[in-house]
Amino acid sequence: MTLGATLGACGARDLPANETEATASTSTTTPIDTGDEVDSADPTSASATVPGTTITSETGPVDTGTSVDGSSSSDGDDGGCQAGFYGGCPPDGGNNNLECDIWAQDCMRGEKCMPWSNDGSGLWNATICSPLDPDPAEVGEPCIVEGSGVSGIDNCALGAMCWSVDDTNTGTCVDMCIGSEANPTCADPETSCAIGYDGVVILCLPVCDPLVQDCVEGDGCYLTDDEFLCQPVIGMTAGHGGPCTFLDSCEVGLQCTDGMNVAGCAGLSCCTEFCDLEAADPNAVCSAAADGETCTVLLEDGQFPNVGICRLPD
Repeated sequence: MTLGATLGACGARDLPANETEATASTSTTTPIDTGDEVDSADPTSASATVPGTTITSETGPVDTGTSVDGSSSSDGDDGGCQAGFYGGCPPDGGNNNLECDIWAQDCMRGEKCMPWSNDGSGLWNATICSPLDPDPAEVGEPCIVEGSGVSGIDNCALGAMCWSVDDTNTGTCVDMCIGSEANPTCADPETSCAIGYDGVVILCLPVCDPLVQDCVEGDGCYLTDDEFLCQPVIGMTAGHGGPCTFLDSCEVGLQCTDGMNVAGCAGLSCCTEFCDLEAADPNAVCSAAADGETCTVLLEDGQFPNVGICRLPD
């Protein structure tokens, strides 16, 4: 599954949203800039520019200039660029900046293959063989990055990446996906593989319940393609009807979606509430119910068939 939102330099904490363009903020948790934009033709898709963190799943913001796309693939001929995570694909699509294979980890002994930004954009767009720390931090442990969240240099173990980096260049080591892009998987069954930034960012992010919002503090549960995954919430967030560029541009409990379906939205994409289709009154949480918004199914098939979003009728 591809994330399209939030990762912006998730390495830089200010990620925009699978959503999904991410802007690597000074925090290295860049919302993964998946380059996915909210698809206005799809009311369930989230249009967000996540410059930092967006992934394909089976999860600060660097201004990646991508928008969140709820679809599993990007529109048009993009050279196979996948959208998801926080951000999206590089503006020119495709990727010829691969020094190493992020899946095969084919660097020399003492090195690891890492995503990085090789053009100063603050968006992950390439891979590089980086030195492996002699005393690496393990998955789940605090970590530090050198320079910024998109430098490609951290002190995490082989097969892990420093994620959700803050403005002190500190984050948490997160497992990278294993397998292949065609058949990605994660060692921890409670996580799912999110792929973003033209395939150079591959992270195992926690699966979550958007109605419960059971992610760790600082993360929100957002729809990334066809799964709900925890992604860092970076920078300013918008409430209902507020414009969103990335998945994580919305307050926790809200989803970035096509602006045409959100009452009072003045942008291409705006935030709206998640709702429970099985509740006694599913529309009770819809703040714009008086304006015609109703709780509408979000995914016909999925892990949480009772989850909907408040939106205007077509």
